[in-house]
Amino acid sequence: MKKFVLISALLFLTAPAWAAEMELKGIMKDLDAKTQAIVEGINKGDFEAIGNNARKISGHVEPSFSEKVRILGFLLTDAKDFKSFGDVVHDEAERLAEAAKKKDYDGAVVHFSSLLRGCAGCHAGYREKFVKYFYK
Repeated sequence: MKKFVLISALLFLTAPAWAAEMELKGIMKDLDAKTQAIVEGINKGDFEAIGNNARKISGHVEPSFSEKVRILGFLLTDAKDFKSFGDVVHDEAERLAEAAKKKDYDGAVVHFSSLLRGCAGCHAGYREKFVKYFYK
């Protein structure tokens, strides 16, 4: 009986049919807005805006436990690779915030570029698959 309940719960949590709007989508929209604010900050030399938004990216809200379970159920063996992109984004956001604190324009650009590579790598590898699996 316990196995049946566990299997039923996992099927419910991983089933794409129940994913009207994932928390992850809202988190990504928020990260996009902060990324755009960093671009504006870099263009204007506004180190305070760069640092504030970089810190918000590195400490962003995470999906709930149940959504993480659904995502892991979808990713399976790709979970480690998926997480590595997130780690790059978080680490580079922290380095970007430090560069902004020092008013190091070149360092900020370098770390922002690395942050974007982490985003782009994840999007290239997973965005289309996520959309297809969870929304279609």
